[in-house]
Amino acid sequence: MDLDNTHMFDVRDVDGKGKGLFATRLVPKGTCILSETPVITVPVSPSTNDLKTLWIDVTNLPGEQRHAFESLSNCHPYENIFTQYLSIVRTNCFSTYEDSASVCLVASRINHACDANAQHTWNDKLDKIMVHALRNIAEDEEITTNYMGREHTRQERQEQLKEIYKFECSCELCSLPPVLSEAADRKVLRARKLWANFQVEDGQTRHLSNPLQRLWRLEEIARHRAELGSCTQMHDTHVEASALALSHSDLARGKVFLERAYTSYVIEHGDDDKLTSTLRARLQDLTSSDCYGQSTRWQTGEADVPPKNSPVPFEEWLWKKEEDKPKTGLFADLWDRSTFLGIGGLPTEGLFDVEYHQDASMGQSKPKRHWCFVGEIIDKAAPGGQLQLIVKDVDNHITGVFFHDRHKGETLSDTLRINATIVVLYAQRAQSDAGAVVKVRNTSIIRDFHVPLKKLLGLSSRLLKYATPHDSLRTCHGCAREGSLSLKCGRCGLFWYCDSKCQMTGWNNRNHKTDCKILRNDDVRSLFTFRWHEFEEPVRFPLPASDERMEDLTEKASKITV
Repeated sequence: MDLDNTHMFDVRDVDGKGKGLFATRLVPKGTCILSETPVITVPVSPSTNDLKTLWIDVTNLPGEQRHAFESLSNCHPYENIFTQYLSIVRTNCFSTYEDSASVCLVASRINHACDANAQHTWNDKLDKIMVHALRNIAEDEEITTNYMGREHTRQERQEQLKEIYKFECSCELCSLPPVLSEAADRKVLRARKLWANFQVEDGQTRHLSNPLQRLWRLEEIARHRAELGSCTQMHDTHVEASALALSHSDLARGKVFLERAYTSYVIEHGDDDKLTSTLRARLQDLTSSDCYGQSTRWQTGEADVPPKNSPVPFEEWLWKKEEDKPKTGLFADLWDRSTFLGIGGLPTEGLFDVEYHQDASMGQSKPKRHWCFVGEIIDKAAPGGQLQLIVKDVDNHITGVFFHDRHKGETLSDTLRINATIVVLYAQRAQSDAGAVVKVRNTSIIRDFHVPLKKLLGLSSRLLKYATPHDSLRTCHGCAREGSLSLKCGRCGLFWYCDSKCQMTGWNNRNHKTDCKILRNDDVRSLFTFRWHEFEEPVRFPLPASDERMEDLTEKASKITV
């Protein structure tokens, strides 16, 4: 038995409880109060031979330690010296090694409280029982731990303690007036139910369905668990929230959640635990997470955490309480992963998604905003006559686009080209034997743009930089200089130049010869000029009012350069 920090506490008599540990000075939250090596370890289900071994181990203890072991509380009946020692173990043991129970001569004297101020854990790395302060513990305050965990109602706690330890708890939590006790129980039951729903869905893809609703549920769980005071459960909640954010490439929130998980875990387990080291390593490289990048729906960088003086309260930003809106601007931004999605970011077929759906009516979820699936056809097949496209989406994931109607698929087969970009309006992620796919039930929601995806994404970037005014100034597509430019492309009317020399540079050396040809395609033009951020009702291809929108843009551009 080797004890550290014994100056923080002493052992005193406690009315009705035998002995207990009391703080001899203020113990700050997170402090390691005690680290102790067990003196006795037995299997959880001991055999007759194990009982004999237990007796030998106890009799071989030095005199003071044997006396200390025999004087520990015993709430179980026994028939002989062998079962007496086993009863002492069962009354005072901790779970330690696999399928083993251990007794510590000091830590085993710590009494129970449902609202405990400390927590015991087993450190595999040190082979010791560790006790850490969950909150500040005042001088002369009894140090207590929770023998069962925090997610139990008052009745459940009393029943289990009576059955296992033969006492009735009278801690402050159990002594609350009925109205307050019932309110606390409701929080316990709500958090437990929400958490159980998360555990039903296993695997790395569990965060793809309705992620915003899942995040809000985790926020509610976190609030309840914070009030219940469980650091381990707060760690679990924030780890889950971090995995959810990272699944959608949100490095900013993923890092904040993981930092909170680390802080909670260290309070209860210390900084020398194996999992503590694992969490530190994860924080150094968030992109190494197995779940990272399944979609880019919420994509951010680690540096995108808002400053303290941000107009949006930090917790509202963190838990996405202010719903993301599609980006506004003169042209669609194909890099906007709240509107132009890969397979991982799509709403799940048959499930309500709070980011994309209105309240469901007659079992059908209706869109409340515009969105689409975007990818490039890399192969196509027609097993059994049903057209299937193999597509690489905007997140570089390989998936399938299946046509529900065999006949309609056949009519499109010749027009859908390999290496062409396809867009599917209001697409949803469905499951098939091939994994997650997009199912097309109406050919008016799918369009082949006859241009590779890489070219469309590049064109989108150039439109945002060279065709969009910034503070009433434009950027020359030929030399990249900003100014009040007066020369524009006479064909597309969208790219601007300092002079004819810059225009020739843009045409010959900076891709505009290709871009201009692409932009003269009605479908491509409407893709970029459609008001994706304005929703009145769902639309179909061809996207509406593209010509009027282009004229409007050209008129605005002329006014800016006058």
